[in-house]
Formats: sequence, C-alpha cells, structure tokens
Amino acid sequence: MPGGIDYVAIVEGPPVVPVIGEVKAGNDGDAFYAFVQLLTYLAWMCPEAQLARATTHLFRQSLPSPTRWDLHLLLCDRNKRSAKERLVGPTEELAQRFSQEVRFRMAEQTPLGRILCLRMGEMSTNEPSNSSGVRRLIATSGSNRCRSSPESNGLHPTGNEA
Repeated sequence: MPGGIDYVAIVEGPPVVPVIGEVKAGNDGDAFYAFVQLLTYLAWMCPEAQLARATTHLFRQSLPSPTRWDLHLLLCDRNKRSAKERLVGPTEELAQRFSQEVRFRMAEQTPLGRILCLRMGEMSTNEPSNSSGVRRLIATSGSNRCRSSPESNGLHPTGNEA
C-alpha cells in the first residue's frame, strides 16, 4: 500500500493497547479503502518478529501478550457531498460485522481490538459531536486515553473523545 501506516499510538492501560491509524483528508481516498489498509497494516504487525520491532522502535515499552490492536480511521475535512462520503455508513456497518465475526471465530486469539472511525473538521449542527469536533462512528465503550508515539506525526486521538 502506498505511504504506509499514517500513525501509531498507545492507549494507556491497563491493559496497554497499541493503535494503528489511517488518515483520509480531503479527497484522499475513501473510508472503505482506509478500512482495507488498516486490516493490511494489522496483518503486517501481528507476526512475533514484527511485534518485537514495534515494541522496541515504535512504542518503546512492552506490549501485552497476546496483543490486541485498536484501529483508527480518521476522516478529516471531507466534502460531505462527495460520492466517497456515501461509503462511510456502509464501511461502518462492514467494520462492525467484521469485528463481530472475528471475535466470534477467533475468541481470545484475535489481534483485533476496537475499530474507531473518527471525523474531524467542520461539522453540521445536526451531527452529534463534542467540543473537539470529533464524532464517534464506530466504537466500543471506553474512556482510556492514548498518547502518540514519536513516529505518529503528533496526532493525539483519545478514547474518551471518540
């Protein structure tokens, strides 16, 4: 995939949860493509050798075993009238179903944690949001905060703002 992972972060625990993030800004791709990218990145990070590298070079701290990764899809400054925006809802449904199926089939062995789809930028007045302009599209409950790693381009998503 061109460009690679956009950001990584840690949800401070317990348990500590690593995050893989994909940003789609403006006309840069659509939500479905971003979801496929996130699944690809998750597959890249799961082998033990790659997990050891991530622990040493990205997170600089021990990750729990087995490791569950949260996936963040961050949509920024999108044109709400764009054809690409029509894929957000179906992608949300697909991600929810995918997550449920993976948990059902893999139980405790799944590397998949929460899937969050966050929208940042100008919001219409009828969309639920908080003061930071972030709206939850896909999420499970949780109020853990996460911090960015040095390689994460400075993004600071938080579980309680999603």
